[in-house]
Amino acid sequence: MPQASTYASDSYGKKLTRWRMWLNLLAISDHTLDWINMQLNAYRAGHAEALDPNVDHALWAECLPFESVPRNKLYSGSALAMAGHGGDIGAIRSLMGPNRLRIDAADFDRDCVEFCQELYPSAHLHHGDVSDPAHGIQANFFHLDFCGGLSLETITTAAKLVTQNQARGEPLFFGVTMLRGRESKKPKKTPRPTVSRAVRRHQYRNAKKSNKTIDKIGISFLNGDEFVAWNEVEKACQFVREAAAHERAANGTESVLLNRNGTLSKHGTGWSRVRAFLSNLRMCLVSDKEYMRGWTFVGFFDQTYHSKNRHTNGTPFVTFTLGLFPPWICTPWFQEWIHRSFRPNKAFFSSTDACTPKEGFRDDIHGFSQVSATDSLRALQQQIFWLYSHHGWDSGRIALAFDLPPAQVSAWLAHATRGTYGELTPPTFFKALTQSVYRCPLSTAPSSAPTVAYLRRNGETVSVLPGK
Repeated sequence: MPQASTYASDSYGKKLTRWRMWLNLLAISDHTLDWINMQLNAYRAGHAEALDPNVDHALWAECLPFESVPRNKLYSGSALAMAGHGGDIGAIRSLMGPNRLRIDAADFDRDCVEFCQELYPSAHLHHGDVSDPAHGIQANFFHLDFCGGLSLETITTAAKLVTQNQARGEPLFFGVTMLRGRESKKPKKTPRPTVSRAVRRHQYRNAKKSNKTIDKIGISFLNGDEFVAWNEVEKACQFVREAAAHERAANGTESVLLNRNGTLSKHGTGWSRVRAFLSNLRMCLVSDKEYMRGWTFVGFFDQTYHSKNRHTNGTPFVTFTLGLFPPWICTPWFQEWIHRSFRPNKAFFSSTDACTPKEGFRDDIHGFSQVSATDSLRALQQQIFWLYSHHGWDSGRIALAFDLPPAQVSAWLAHATRGTYGELTPPTFFKALTQSVYRCPLSTAPSSAPTVAYLRRNGETVSVLPGK
């Protein structure tokens, strides 16, 4: 790469976190499609008790010509990411193949754009701001990889992408990476709201009356006050401490959000940034436009990591995933079903992760994980060994997924399997993989939609009805 680029290199923690983020986003999208097809099949079979009463049944009648709703009908857009050195493009290609999903990438650095265009000729590269409407990008999947912490620019960039793509009425899935710390104390003027004054005053009064800390975050977008990132994070940290106290009272155990001395843990500092970003984004998107009403954000996964590598000492980051669902999908039935479906699954972490024990599930997010700077290499290697042994990925596909040299992957696998340093063929018995809870895009086998309004999980029949 030319020296003009400011890009140094990815840390091992970054490579692992980025791939897990895309796995999570694509798995959520497949799971959402499963829900729709299950409802369609229940309507086709006349199982009225399995149909969501919050959705107009005429919607399913329109889908009857399809045996199952095709993926490109629900997600007509592309995947959008920063170009960099092509790490996001490689991660998507490893999961979806070369032609199943259009990939758009943008970067301010023209050298990075040209480098990625040469490396991935089938990708669509753009020079400039990722949210520039002049690019004409219509996307359903986004990775907003910000170099800094929470700021007015990060929030307005995400809000622009939402408003540019929301009118299609399709689900949108966001992965966001930002710094944990260094938030500015300098006040900045919030953009002029596009919503009517009556709507803003109503939202603002409700926020002021609420006794919940979470409702106080982001109100500067409603009353025209100046935005101070440090203040927003402090309010989010207070909310996290309250959540930790609630967990301690409810479960009788110490919360993963706090250290033993009472300070916020790595997960706690990461989750506070998630809440600050999401609450401010919601306030920024308050609208009186009909097509923007009733949309719901759902958080799925967050992972903290450190960017230390051989070039720099690095800084702490957090990556998290969000789904933005239209009202005809995100009903109470759907939210109940998707929570129950994701919670028992550890496919986001995909290994025993003996070196990263602090991971699991909490009530308000589906999964979390922490990878420290010292453990990142070992965690990445364990993820690679798991893909090789359990899913039959070869070294070329693994190298593409994590932006690593194929020779380095072959060497790691050879040490782990006492094999050779050439191309390795995974043992055939590892290919007989047990079906996961959801249809994750790890397997190359084509997937089929459920034929009835039930899923089979670990040999048990699971109803789509809430509470069963």
